Amino acid sequence: MRLPDGDTTGGGFSSTGFQSLAKLRDGNISSMNTVDGSATYTSWPDLYRTVGAIVTAFAPYDATTKINAPDFNRTMQSFEGKNCNGCADHSDHLAVADALYAIAVTGGAPWSRKWYIDYPICWADSRYPVNLDSAGYQLKKALFMAYNNRFKEMTGIDTYAQQTSFLGETASRAVFEDCVISDAIDGWRPATPSVPTPVRARPGIGITASPNRAPVQGPQPRGC
Repeated sequence: MRLPDGDTTGGGFSSTGFQSLAKLRDGNISSMNTVDGSATYTSWPDLYRTVGAIVTAFAPYDATTKINAPDFNRTMQSFEGKNCNGCADHSDHLAVADALYAIAVTGGAPWSRKWYIDYPICWADSRYPVNLDSAGYQLKKALFMAYNNRFKEMTGIDTYAQQTSFLGETASRAVFEDCVISDAIDGWRPATPSVPTPVRARPGIGITASPNRAPVQGPQPRGC
């Protein structure tokens, strides 16, 4: 999508006009430009519907299409670590989660999806203990290193060397909720998690604000 980084809290950066996905979602900016000037998204629905149209154009419009996205639940995505307790996940991660929720759940797109916990496992949040064996760790690390090494070739920046502990904790864990199509009332049901995860009582939780995060506008989520 070539969209600018919104920074951790969603304030954006001066080099891209302090734009962010969070600001577009919350109505604090009326439009958002790509970093190369090739496109302008004139609203939050304009952006997430474009994402949906891209997926639909290149993949079957059924449950064989699998969507991986950050978890939209603010309580599950808050974390301890980095000298704080209850820190919010990165604003861009949460906005992407909200965009996919709007497409797949609210919009009813019939795709299978996995909602992943991200920053909390990077900071070794105590709710998410190590759950991958050596083979799983090596596989996950190898996938990241393929990206890391190519990025280093292009930019000279070795991300893994700069964040060894952060990324090492990430490679030791995989926490997600797997959602598959069914005949349930809302059309979806949680599948049995593929890895050990904490009990996740979604009914009634909705999107809740962390101490550092404003509530998301719009209807509260349900289902998965």
